[in-house]
Amino acid sequence: MNLERLLDLLGSATVDCVDAPRGLDIPVAGPRLYDPGDPASISSDDVVLAVNVDPGSPAAELAITEAARADAAAIAVKGDRSEITKTLVPLATKRKLALLLVAPTANWDQLHALIRNAANTAAPVSDEDVPLGDLFSLANALAAAMGAAVTIEDADETLLAYSNLDQPIDEARRDTILGRRTPGKWAAVLEEEGIPRQLLGSEPGTAVHVHDPHEQARDRLVIAVRAGVEILGTLWVVEGEKPFDERASTLLEEAAPLAALHLLRHRAADDLHRAERGRSLQALLDGQRGAADVGATLGIDLGAPCAVVNFHLSGDEDVDIAVRRARALDLIVLACEALRRRVVCTGIGSSVYALFPSLTEESATRLPGFVEDLAARATNALGHRVVAGIGSTVPRVSAVATSRQDADRAVRVLAGASTDSERLTARIDDVRIESILLEVGDMMAARPDLALPELHELAAYDAEHAKEYVPTLQAMARASWDIVEAARALNLHPNSLRYRLKRLEELSGLVLDDPAHRLVISLHLLTSPAGSDTS
Repeated sequence: MNLERLLDLLGSATVDCVDAPRGLDIPVAGPRLYDPGDPASISSDDVVLAVNVDPGSPAAELAITEAARADAAAIAVKGDRSEITKTLVPLATKRKLALLLVAPTANWDQLHALIRNAANTAAPVSDEDVPLGDLFSLANALAAAMGAAVTIEDADETLLAYSNLDQPIDEARRDTILGRRTPGKWAAVLEEEGIPRQLLGSEPGTAVHVHDPHEQARDRLVIAVRAGVEILGTLWVVEGEKPFDERASTLLEEAAPLAALHLLRHRAADDLHRAERGRSLQALLDGQRGAADVGATLGIDLGAPCAVVNFHLSGDEDVDIAVRRARALDLIVLACEALRRRVVCTGIGSSVYALFPSLTEESATRLPGFVEDLAARATNALGHRVVAGIGSTVPRVSAVATSRQDADRAVRVLAGASTDSERLTARIDDVRIESILLEVGDMMAARPDLALPELHELAAYDAEHAKEYVPTLQAMARASWDIVEAARALNLHPNSLRYRLKRLEELSGLVLDDPAHRLVISLHLLTSPAGSDTS
């Protein structure tokens, strides 16, 4: 394979050739991760992936030098195009090394797998008319070559594509197409025959023969499509008019690398599209762009009701918090897309925001249940508490900032609750009073001049004399100044509480019989996180 063919297969949305001093008709052997500690690992004709190499640093110049010394075909970098053109192009040109610019949203692991599979693909199935990533065209090309119906599934047994040529099929294939996944009855047969275990344990590139002992389905050949150790999906071939022979297995095994290339490109395209939509949603939520500007990218009805949900990964910062957030984003994105493909997700800080568009009255009613289930599953999967605030349903996407603000307020209430709390989700309407108190608390904290000196002095008196006057006032505020209820909460006799309150008034000068005084005292005590922060 030459560099020109590789670039065609990868596509300009993934990699762009910035400079090719020796032209594009040069051989490509495969990918190689650049290791500054082991430059000798680079071989002739490699495509060197400069992972985490800053294009403006001396490390970039060293990487180009080492790649050129090994007679590599090209080096791939990420970064600002103008900076790379200015700093790295002259170096690459001088050393006659092709320079590739990788899209910022492209994943290095996927790119490595794409290049490896492209370089190793013998392409026994004619792919000249099969656009990379077009899985239906690939299924038809393979079906035509084998004279048998083909289906392509992902690693979760979800149907991605199938051939539609005039070839014999059976009920299992028909039900797979209609249900978009392996039907339960056929899945049970496969499990009985140990087919999933055989695929997992099979040698890479080895086809497995499937026979239904109940004689209800035609024989099949299936092969696991892999990128290294990762199983990307499976290729299934239903026996046609003629029984399978050795050539059929060979053809399927030779087609697997090409299928891997298609599946990787298909997944990479999905990831790039998802990332682009995520960036547009983030710009919309942050107020950097309007709904009309991002409407085409988001692909949703801008005039229909929608709501924002904030999935927040609570807890202190630590070394693997970023990893857990990335896992949470993947989990939530996949779950939301399974619910409805138009849901748009993006990660911002410690949160994953999901925009649920085109809500009907029925779907808006079902939304809290879905969110609650997802928050619980994310918490279990990550081993870390994930809370979810559901914003208000707004009439159109241009009002999404209001829904996001409400979702943030709900999350703040949930995140501030005890970590022992089983409550993981809340609509803003469920916690509006608590959220308003938090907002008032923010205002009062920002205005020290609004503090009550009497409460501050009372807290100091408590600390010095081991008294509990401030907690007593807090219990009264929570009990709406009901003596009996507050006494029960404090485990006191009501008369004892009355005496304590009288003594408290004498010490502090607070007037507890005045409704206005009670209101201001309550605001101070109920909006303070600790209940006694009166400074």
